[in-house]
Amino acid sequence: QITLYKKFNAASGDALPDNRTTFKTGDYLEFAVRFDGQVYVSGGTPYLEVIINGITRHATYVQTGWGPYSATLIFVYRVIATDVATAGNISIGSIVL
Repeated sequence: QITLYKKFNAASGDALPDNRTTFKTGDYLEFAVRFDGQVYVSGGTPYLEVIINGITRHATYVQTGWGPYSATLIFVYRVIATDVATAGNISIGSIVL
């Protein structure tokens, strides 16, 4: 499960969705990717493909305070000036390890 999120619920640990509908240059898009069990990120630079108007961008993995073991991985992408798309022209590709 992939969620564009703004923060975690302190009580449950669930990702709370980011309901923004527009983004400007410099905004950060943070994606919470939830797995069925704990995963371990051992190295490299994992990223999540974010496809904006047909152009693939990389949301990079960010290790949280939980350490390398977690059922939810966080990926962050910073919007750049050339990222222009209308509703329906943004999608998620693969997680690249």
